[in-house]
Amino acid sequence: MTTDSSTIGSSTHDVADRIRGAASTQLSQQKTRATEGLTGLSDTIRQSTQTFRDNNQDTVARYVEMAADRIDQVARHLRDRDIGDLARDVEQFARRQPAAFIGATFMAGMLAARFLKSSAGDGHHRSTTLPAPMPTPMPAATPTPMTGGTR
Repeated sequence: MTTDSSTIGSSTHDVADRIRGAASTQLSQQKTRATEGLTGLSDTIRQSTQTFRDNNQDTVARYVEMAADRIDQVARHLRDRDIGDLARDVEQFARRQPAAFIGATFMAGMLAARFLKSSAGDGHHRSTTLPAPMPTPMPAATPTPMTGGTR
């Protein structure tokens, strides 16, 4: 059985195109989720400023609002940019600031791991207390040999 190399090349190209399309769709969905999550986070942070203001902590409230504004800026940036543009932005940042990129990547990994661990939907809750130790069984009494003695 002989196969034409152009047919194999075409099939390989088609598979690669399908994989790229699926990856692009997945990344777009993740980008949308991240944008929505960031917007929700900034809304929640903004709501907390009222508590600070009620407790006469206006300076803290201003800093919290500034943080919420930054998060909104990041969300808008994500929403407005194409996946390819975002990838180029990340690549340029990594080249300009490799130590900051590695640190940010590490922190993002840690946050993702904590999020995944806390959102595991298995329904099992781990107890923070250790179980009581099992009592140690008493060794069986060994019979003492009776020795016949003289009376």
